[in-house]
Amino acid sequence: MAYHVKKTSERSRRDPSQGGWDTTIIKAPDSHSSSKHGKKRHHRRRKKWPKVVAGVLIALLVVVGIGAGAAFAYMKSLDKAMSLGDNHEAISAALTDTPASKPFYVLVMGSDLREVTDKSVKDGTNYSATHGTRSDVIMLMRVDATNSKLTMMTIPRDTPYVYSDGAIAKLNHTYETDGATGLITAVEGLTGVKISHYVEVHGSDVENVVDGLGGITVDVPQAISGTTITGVPVSIDSGLQRLSGSEALLLANSRMQYDSLQDMNRQKGARLVVAGIIEAIRSKPLYEIPGAVADAASCVKTDMETTELVNIVRMMRDNLTLYSGTAPYDGDLDLWAVSSHAEEDAPWLCYVNEAGWKRVLDALGSGEDIAGMSYDKDAVHYAGQPESTWSQGLVEP
Repeated sequence: MAYHVKKTSERSRRDPSQGGWDTTIIKAPDSHSSSKHGKKRHHRRRKKWPKVVAGVLIALLVVVGIGAGAAFAYMKSLDKAMSLGDNHEAISAALTDTPASKPFYVLVMGSDLREVTDKSVKDGTNYSATHGTRSDVIMLMRVDATNSKLTMMTIPRDTPYVYSDGAIAKLNHTYETDGATGLITAVEGLTGVKISHYVEVHGSDVENVVDGLGGITVDVPQAISGTTITGVPVSIDSGLQRLSGSEALLLANSRMQYDSLQDMNRQKGARLVVAGIIEAIRSKPLYEIPGAVADAASCVKTDMETTELVNIVRMMRDNLTLYSGTAPYDGDLDLWAVSSHAEEDAPWLCYVNEAGWKRVLDALGSGEDIAGMSYDKDAVHYAGQPESTWSQGLVEP
């Protein structure tokens, strides 16, 4: 079935008077779920998934010529390939168990994994000199497998985050200073939802995943030309088309190619690529899904096991409704975020928009379409701006 795509107009990065923008991908009429995500937080334990899931998966692998013993070893090898390594336990402990039959949230962090040369980066409880320092794409996914509904909400990396000592920084800075566990804690505090799973996407390897799937179908919003982070020159036309790995990589990482809303357009491109990968995997015959998961393992690290991923795909194979949108993203240089109040020191941060955040989170939590969410009428203020001046709107020092 072809996608039905609804687009709204783009807006200038600093002009909040224009309408919202985004893309909604719909495959079937919506049936809103009233289920809410559980609020109880505890140290996470590995879920005991029904044995039938693993049994069916092994049976499918046997059908395509892999013995039962080899199939079990194959599944374990996929689990190892996608493991979060030394930080697996610390990250898992920061997550909250939710049954797959209930809507749950997945935090997706996209990094280009540039090598650290000047300092170590805290990741969980360990320091690594090679771990990526920047979480350029932060995405909160609501998965409702029972009702075949998936919502992807971008959280702008420039969203302000206030540390316990009052320091203000970009949200993605929490990953640099406190690793994945810090980012999980920050996003939970920002959104008020409990996160059940964590996924790291290694951006430079997306190329191999897309090529392994035979390409993905994406409605490209505008023509783009440039060089991927792996050094490949690429040009992409606008419109619905089949993208190769290098083309998908450029779309997911492009920022400077846009005249306005550069970071938001990059995050939109990343969501389009993720949606294309999901659809490519979901549309495969069930017995080919483990192989598709194996291809994805090269660029994905997660707390989930192969059986969990395959079970989610299995539950969402028919009539998937996929929504895509963004949290509040308007912003400017924030002079309040630095003690000097000097423009040359000020970071570009999103405005604090409490009403907008509540509106989009209410829609996200109830499984509604968030694509057309507009924030242009909301009252906003700078992060760090004295509370006594909030009613005045944007007030500079």
